[in-house]
Amino acid sequence: MKQGFLDKARRGIITAEALFSASDYDAGANRAYYACFHASICLLLHHGIENPKIPHDWVQAQFSSEIIHRRKIFPQVFASYLPKIQFTRQLADYKADSISKNTAA
Repeated sequence: MKQGFLDKARRGIITAEALFSASDYDAGANRAYYACFHASICLLLHHGIENPKIPHDWVQAQFSSEIIHRRKIFPQVFASYLPKIQFTRQLADYKADSISKNTAA
């Protein structure tokens, strides 16, 4: 299961970069978020932390509390990355106007 999420993360970032290069910033932001989300799930699974439903808020909370604060695998600044990119994805997916290149970057 862990390898499957890692594979999805790798494919997602490649797709996000291609979409960004093609000026499709909305779809690129979507794929970038899911690449980060899937990578986070993989890391949690690697450390024996799992939830069968894998809700987004749970992944973000566990990543912050377990991976950053408790185990100190990444610096504190990483705690804001997944929520920020999720917010960008939500703008890209649910607003009528497309996001800008700057926002997508």
